[in-house]
Amino acid sequence: MPEKIKILQSVNSLGIGGNVIFVMNYFRQINKEKFQIDFVIYDDAKMNFYDEVIKSGSKVFICKQNYKNQYLQLLSQMKQVKKILDKGHYDIIHCHSCSFIGIFRGAVPGFLTKGTKVISHAHNPGRPKHTKFDRILRYLAKKILSHISDFGFACAEECGKSKYTASFRKSEKYMIIRNAIDVKRYQFDECARVKKRKQYGIENDFVIGSVGRLEEQKNYLFLIDVLNEYLKENKQCRLLLIGDGKQKEMIMRKAQNAGIGEHIIMAGATEHPEKYYSAMDVFVLPSIYEGFGLVNIEAQVSGLVCIVSEAVPREADVSGKVNFLPYDVCKWCEALEKCKRDSVYSKRKSVYPVKYDVHREVQRLEHLYENLCS
Repeated sequence: MPEKIKILQSVNSLGIGGNVIFVMNYFRQINKEKFQIDFVIYDDAKMNFYDEVIKSGSKVFICKQNYKNQYLQLLSQMKQVKKILDKGHYDIIHCHSCSFIGIFRGAVPGFLTKGTKVISHAHNPGRPKHTKFDRILRYLAKKILSHISDFGFACAEECGKSKYTASFRKSEKYMIIRNAIDVKRYQFDECARVKKRKQYGIENDFVIGSVGRLEEQKNYLFLIDVLNEYLKENKQCRLLLIGDGKQKEMIMRKAQNAGIGEHIIMAGATEHPEKYYSAMDVFVLPSIYEGFGLVNIEAQVSGLVCIVSEAVPREADVSGKVNFLPYDVCKWCEALEKCKRDSVYSKRKSVYPVKYDVHREVQRLEHLYENLCS
């Protein structure tokens, strides 16, 4: 029996979040007879998928956070990753992150390890500071990352532009890897809809839903402004937020100050968002910046119309039912009202975007891994 190809997935944590969900979607489907998939993480505060990973026969290495200074911390973690690579004799290190620092902490030690190939994977374009110093740093970081990567992946073209040089993106080393999902899992489920709406007492309400971290990037404070305006004409409406994060209290405080706190449901983070999509009547994503918006695909598969910000990549529209809007409260309210008029859940149809089916896409990734090691 041939030896397995050993791959170390470098990802920030094993907690619920966009990058991790992507990795886990592929991890569950990859042929474990051919590939040994282990993980190196840098934050063990949230370990939602730890037990699942261990039960699958994989190892999890935790790089300790020893410094408050981010650059000293980066060097420390690079040293720890280098030791893991040297001891484990990994064929590939696949580095996932939204930031250069997040990718570099795995990619640099991979580049310095004999026999290990480096895959860098950009999941988000980030939020540039638009200063001369920041532009110089990004220019240099692109040069370095493009040089040390054997393959450079991105979830959307905008992400690729933010992390790699133009010449690298024109080469055979660069490619878009789709944020694929288990499409069957996210099909509309009427039983789940009835159960969830009953659980939260929203059986007869128009439910606006969103799934994501409660962080500045997701821009949920803007969504409170939208809801406040929309409720002036539509009292029987609820906002269902699935996720957790630093802005949770800030979001609720703003809602309560506006007198609309009772119209918001904070359901927290979940490993089963598919049940909540079925309970929604419309999906919203007002992000300030977004690498791709995997949740947008999940929502469309569930048959939902989506209202999103113009920061969401156009590639995320796989159903023709995505409205890309500027940050204009009135326009968002108009789009919500149109959706409410047209919404008949009994006629809701799930979407099946074949190219975003992880069962199909995992074969493509396996082929890339094999080619890199041949």
